[in-house]
Amino acid sequence: MAILALVSALAIAGCAATPAEAFGLRVENTPEDILLVFENMPQDAVWIRVHIDDTTETGDPVAAFAFTDIRGAELDAVRQAGAVAFPFPREGRTYSITVFVGYSDGGFDQTGFVTAQAEITASSTGIYVVNDVTLELNDALTVATLSQEPVFSAEVQFYSPRFTYSAIAVVAGNHVESTDDLVWAWDFPEIFYTFRTWGIDFSDDHELSPAYIVVFSNVIHENTRWAVRIARSEAFTVYF
Repeated sequence: MAILALVSALAIAGCAATPAEAFGLRVENTPEDILLVFENMPQDAVWIRVHIDDTTETGDPVAAFAFTDIRGAELDAVRQAGAVAFPFPREGRTYSITVFVGYSDGGFDQTGFVTAQAEITASSTGIYVVNDVTLELNDALTVATLSQEPVFSAEVQFYSPRFTYSAIAVVAGNHVESTDDLVWAWDFPEIFYTFRTWGIDFSDDHELSPAYIVVFSNVIHENTRWAVRIARSEAFTVYF
C-alpha cells in the first residue's frame, strides 16, 4: 500500500479512455460514519483504491489519514452495494476523498483507471483511537518504536500484518512496509536506491530532504480493510 507516492503516481499516469469515464463519487454524512457512494460503478473493475486526507490538519507535508485497497470478494460486495463506509471521521474535520478504479491487475504504468474526488466536513465522530499512541525515533534515525498498542473507541478486527509503516522523503516519495511489530527499522540509503530504480532523478538541489515516519493500523470494518493513521514522527532531515 503506497501513500503519497501512490497518489502522485496515479495522478501522473492518467486515465485511459474507457466506457467507465462517467464514474462518480458522492459522499454523505451518517450518524456514525461517512458513506462513499460510487455512481456508475464499472462492472469490469478489478480493484478500487480509496485515499483519504484530513485537510483540516496544518503542517508541511500532511500525511495521509487513511486508505484502503479493495479487491476480490470484497470488491464484489462493494460493487453490489454501490458504496463503502468510512468509519473513522472526527466531527468538524474536513476530508478530501479520492477514489481510483482500475481495469487491469498490472502495475500503475500498465493499467487503465478512472478517478473521482470529493470533499466533506464530518458531522459526527466515528471510531477513533482513545489512547495516546506516540512514535519515537532513535538518535541514528533508523528505528521507529510505537509507545503502545492502539485502543479504538469501538471494537475493530485487526488483520495481519497489524501495522503499516511508511518512511516518507518529501522530495522523493515513500517506502512502505507492513509488520506485526511495534518496532520498525529502515535504511534510507537503500530506500533512495529503490527510488532511483523507479527512474527518479536526484539533482544537486535535492541533497537534503525533510522526512518523517507514519504508522497506520490495519483493521477490518464491515468486511473492508482499512489502514488508518495512528502516529507520525516529528520531521527530520535525510541526506542522499
